[in-house]
Amino acid sequence: MTTRLSLSIPQAPIFLAKAVRLRRLGIVVILYSLLAKLVLNILICLLVTGFFSINLGGISLIGIIIGILVLFVSEIFKYGALLQEEHDSTL
Repeated sequence: MTTRLSLSIPQAPIFLAKAVRLRRLGIVVILYSLLAKLVLNILICLLVTGFFSINLGGISLIGIIIGILVLFVSEIFKYGALLQEEHDSTL
């Protein structure tokens, strides 16, 4: 019994699926960075203190930057899938 080690580049649909997942991850990271502390502050203000005030100091700038970087990487994966598809169609 022999095993073969394949060093070929993954096919375009795999790249495309990863690009879609990375895009979703980037959007979730950005939304979490924007909304997590805001929703928590609103709930605490309404349920505990009884009056409503919003503190926007809880927005995570690092989380937003990481989300944007993940979105950039997903676009790179999408472009790589397009290039791989074009390369496969020319052969």
